[in-house]
Amino acid sequence: MSEVDENNNKADELDAASQRFLEVGGAARRVARAVFLGSARGGAQIGVDRRQIHLGVVLPGQGAPRYNEALDALSGQLHYMYNDGGRYYFLAEPNLNRLANDREEQVTDREIDDRVRQLAEGFEPARPYGRMPVALFPSGSEEVPDVESLRLVILPMSKPLPTRSQERDHAREEALEILRKRGEAGRSKKNTLLFLAAKSDDVRKLRNETRRFLAWTSILEGDRRVSNL
Repeated sequence: MSEVDENNNKADELDAASQRFLEVGGAARRVARAVFLGSARGGAQIGVDRRQIHLGVVLPGQGAPRYNEALDALSGQLHYMYNDGGRYYFLAEPNLNRLANDREEQVTDREIDDRVRQLAEGFEPARPYGRMPVALFPSGSEEVPDVESLRLVILPMSKPLPTRSQERDHAREEALEILRKRGEAGRSKKNTLLFLAAKSDDVRKLRNETRRFLAWTSILEGDRRVSNL
């Protein structure tokens, strides 16, 4: 089992990062081995509980707390380790929830913003006398024309409206900057621009749900490259 005995595995990384674990000879690796040995299906119940793990790893004169810390750390990070009702064991199949969480962390805000841009490209809202041109996610004021025709400016998700009073109003700041100038020149047709921005909570929810969708899609399709979906 690579998560237990392979060199530089996760248990070793946890031990190396904690002086408390190293002081007892590698608490994380010892706990991982105890759980692995207790994972054999020989009785009515699979796996071992904390008391049984303590019997396998705690030496005379040592306390159990640091081994409990190691067990909690392992249970939260190892893909093939399960905790079912306080009984810990390894299976050959990865823990999909934990794998999905890891893959969610691989998706950056920039990737999500680019996906939303791709979906929104070509969008032109209808109005009684024609369609309105759109400036989509402008990265600067120079990308918003200074013309007499009405134009909708959809601000980037990195420039949201505040959801709470203590939050910074990035959308207002960006809109005022665009109204003030176009590139290095001043802007004269200020009253032809309409601005649309999302609230910060909505942006966070969109990004979280997109990460979750991409992570689970990559698992279901057997693709480790989340960003390629």
